[in-house]
Amino acid sequence: MITKFERKVIAGLTAFLMCLSMIFAVPVSVNAEAERTQDEAVSGVQQNETVKDVQIPDGMSENVPHDIIAGDEAGDVPHDITVGDEASEKVQQDTVEAGGAAKEKEDQPTAPYEEETRTPQMLNVDQQEEVAGTITLKKDGTPEYGEVAFSTEQTMVRYRLNIEEDGQYYFGLIKDWNVSAYVSLFERTDEGDNYLSNESYSYELRKDGNYYLEIEKSSEEALETLKWYAGKVRDIKPGEFEAELSENVEEIFYNLTVDETGWYRFSYDALSMSVRDKETGEYISSWSFCKLEQGHTYYVGVNNRNTTGVLSNKWSVKKGKAIPVELGQVYRNENLKEIYYVFVPETTGKYVVKERSTIYDENWKEIERKSDVAAVQMEAGKTYYITVEARYWSIQKYVASEQEAIAVQAGKTYTASLEEERYVNYTFTPDGTAVYRFKSQQDKMNLSMKESDKIIGFGNSSGKINFFALLEKGKTYEFSIGGDGSREVQWSITKASVKAVEEGTEYTTTEEETPVYDFVPSKSGEYMFSSKDGGTGKVYSSDWKEIDGYWYNGAVEFGVKVSLEQGKTYHLGIALSDKEAKWKIEQVKESSDYTYRVLSDNTVEILKYSGAESNVTVPDKIDNKVVKCVGYGAFAENENIVGVTIPAQVTDLQYGVFASCANLETVTFKAGSKLQKIAARAFENCSKLQSISLPDSVQTIEEKGFAYCKNLGTVDLGNGLKEIDNYTFYHSGVTRIRIPDSTTEVGKCAFAGCSLDNVILGSGLKGIEESVFSGCGNLKQIEIPDNITYISDRAFSYAGLTSVEIPDSVTSIGEEAFYGCGSLKKAVIGNNLAYVAYSAFYSCALTEIMWGGKIEKIGKSAFAQNKNLTTVSIPNSVTEIE
Repeated sequence: MITKFERKVIAGLTAFLMCLSMIFAVPVSVNAEAERTQDEAVSGVQQNETVKDVQIPDGMSENVPHDIIAGDEAGDVPHDITVGDEASEKVQQDTVEAGGAAKEKEDQPTAPYEEETRTPQMLNVDQQEEVAGTITLKKDGTPEYGEVAFSTEQTMVRYRLNIEEDGQYYFGLIKDWNVSAYVSLFERTDEGDNYLSNESYSYELRKDGNYYLEIEKSSEEALETLKWYAGKVRDIKPGEFEAELSENVEEIFYNLTVDETGWYRFSYDALSMSVRDKETGEYISSWSFCKLEQGHTYYVGVNNRNTTGVLSNKWSVKKGKAIPVELGQVYRNENLKEIYYVFVPETTGKYVVKERSTIYDENWKEIERKSDVAAVQMEAGKTYYITVEARYWSIQKYVASEQEAIAVQAGKTYTASLEEERYVNYTFTPDGTAVYRFKSQQDKMNLSMKESDKIIGFGNSSGKINFFALLEKGKTYEFSIGGDGSREVQWSITKASVKAVEEGTEYTTTEEETPVYDFVPSKSGEYMFSSKDGGTGKVYSSDWKEIDGYWYNGAVEFGVKVSLEQGKTYHLGIALSDKEAKWKIEQVKESSDYTYRVLSDNTVEILKYSGAESNVTVPDKIDNKVVKCVGYGAFAENENIVGVTIPAQVTDLQYGVFASCANLETVTFKAGSKLQKIAARAFENCSKLQSISLPDSVQTIEEKGFAYCKNLGTVDLGNGLKEIDNYTFYHSGVTRIRIPDSTTEVGKCAFAGCSLDNVILGSGLKGIEESVFSGCGNLKQIEIPDNITYISDRAFSYAGLTSVEIPDSVTSIGEEAFYGCGSLKKAVIGNNLAYVAYSAFYSCALTEIMWGGKIEKIGKSAFAQNKNLTTVSIPNSVTEIE
């Protein structure tokens, strides 16, 4: 069947040729019988076997305009049109619009289409069948992937598809968030090209079909290559699986059916998942138990867009095992994910599980998720489902505490006894509308307010409570104070004092005295409310509506940049993270391409760059003042910048300063650099950054400083670096790293998910922290030096190690330290390790274990799922195997 788009093309060409015949007296006719065979389509050669009448004067086809005309849907336009050989070489890429002039020449007017059809890019007639290659999609479901190359002006690339078996197939692209591109499929038949509709990125394809895949970019961004992947949707039953995901295949799809209706549990610790019932079209929540029905097909998408340090492609779906429980009985929980407990209360009332648990109603809708005791209202005779994480647990009838719902007043200090109960309930009715401060004297506390989403507040509601809330006169508020259940704690509620502040003055807020500040701007404009001492700050209007603006919270500082109006009153709220904080509010200044502020030492902090240069050199001075700091997000999300040079006197690159600069390739630090700190997320998601060489002056790289820099291959950390914070190079493309001897701390997940194949650990490290090298699949070998005394949880989980030698200096290795190292065949355990922790070498490929002389205890599942390990000699020193 011919498509509407083709009818438009045919109508346009027909009208145009008729116009030519009238102007130049050239005879024109249309042959509706002309066809191209499949072989001709593949070769890209236009064979015009039936051409007899159509002629176009030489050179005329060069003037064809590049638009689309509305065709006649009633069918009065011929289906095909053939053109002479000479003219066919000059017909342009796009279709022709004849407009009103063409309509006047026709005997009957054409009717416009009621709906608009997406128009793919059309190639020249003698090239329109050209393809970039053939993609064979295998019947066993193995994913295929590749990289499409675009020329400078090209927006679409086409592939021919070879389908090995009838079935459902998926197609996807791996692209940056700012790139707009998509795939489409069409089938070529004798009647024309029919574009296929998809169902959740998948298509029903036949083995004998003549299919083509088009990859088209629609963004204006310069784009040379784009990764694609495709595969057959696999048919599965419940079980355990390992998705063939990688940096080249981002998502895989399955059709899941079950033989028995029931409650099933999906497990996918390090993956993301979607589950849709194809019969109903509804998506199913897959993080808890869900009901799957026999006769239904569930479309399961599994992808590796994760944010955790442990990287695994393993997932499972299993039918749940229900265990009925009774009131008051103590049960031993095996911690199996497919086990759930069923409780049917005999009487209506409140019940509690005094352990970490989640409680669901009869439709598996979550009622309560908690780590502390909380009462749940249950109805007699109804079914409730419970999942538990503790080893031993029970469900009890809730007995109200004598302290429940204690009414309190402002200005007093209260004692909460948390030795038997883990929380105490209170009510408070203000005698006036104001901001009230909740404050505890102890740490490890928690404030929970009922309907908290309706309360305007700021500050710390957990840890050491220091929370401010706007409460209305006469309204009763319910809240609870909780802790760790082992002590008495003191807390108070007071009406916050109000203090007027002025622009540019530095103020000190202490833990004991924390008022609400009122500020009236002398001029309209942008203001910065900030502190270098940490905490949280917010700006509210006079009626306590939060003012939107640019804000940040770094490791030890905060800032809020907002637009304020002259003469209006604004409320400033600050919550401390330490005993005191110095802060101020000031109007920002502008100079050329920069917004900035003057610091207390008369130096400049750049707040924002507004220029359009591709290669930027940060100025040494602004308004004759030295630039010392490049501030929070100053260049963030700037797509013009390709290179940047940092002057020598800059000491700080602040939070997110170059984050998501999609085209940033080079960063240069001038000789003699005094740079000391690269703040959190400073270069996060700079996807084209290829290398970085840090000056020796840099002492700290904060959390996620270079995370998600996927092309960052070469890194030189300098010789003065002391600290690499958590997630610093998380999921970046770093291939080799030398950690200098000056470095004493490498935070958790610092290199997780990287492309590392070579690591040198410096002499300053004492241990390898949690998940530091987790998911480094290219890391085959690593030498652990004698200065390392411990290896933390999941430090090398899912790494590509083939062997590991743990030196005698190591006295402990954490849980799951080498979990899932599927290529690890040999493990040498040092002479000072006494305990092999839980799942330390779970699911490796071990064939040989060399034990140290002090092994005394082997933890649960320490060497489980090592299917190549046929013989194990347990040393005489071992006294316990869990």
